[in-house]
Amino acid sequence: MFPSRHRPASGPATPARLVFTGCPERATIPSSDGCFLGAGCWHPDPVTLAGIRARIADHPQRWLAVRDDRQFAAHGVLAGDSLSRPPRGYAADHPAIDDIRRKDFIGLAPLSFAEATS
Repeated sequence: MFPSRHRPASGPATPARLVFTGCPERATIPSSDGCFLGAGCWHPDPVTLAGIRARIADHPQRWLAVRDDRQFAAHGVLAGDSLSRPPRGYAADHPAIDDIRRKDFIGLAPLSFAEATS
C-alpha cells in the first residue's frame, strides 16, 4: 500500500485523513487484480470519531442517502473496522447503528493493476 497521511503543521503524522492505493495479496474488495483506491478516515482520533458518530446519529437519513448512493455503490464500498457492540450512549436499534459502530470510515474502489500503476 502507498498511504498518504495528513500531517499537521507540527507533530507526527496522524492516520485520521488519508488517500491510499494498494495491491495487496488478499483483496478486500472485488477486483480482478486486487488493487484499489481508498480514501476516508482510518482510526480517527477520539474527538473526530465522536463527531462523525454524532453527525450520523443526528442525521441518519442524510447519512444513509450518501452511503447508499447508487453512484458510490457502483464504484466502491465503505470499509474499515467496527465495534462489535454499539458505542456507549447509542441505542442498539438506531437506524444507522451499523455505521455508528464503525471505527473507520474508508471508501474503497477497485482498480486494475494497470490503473493502480499508471
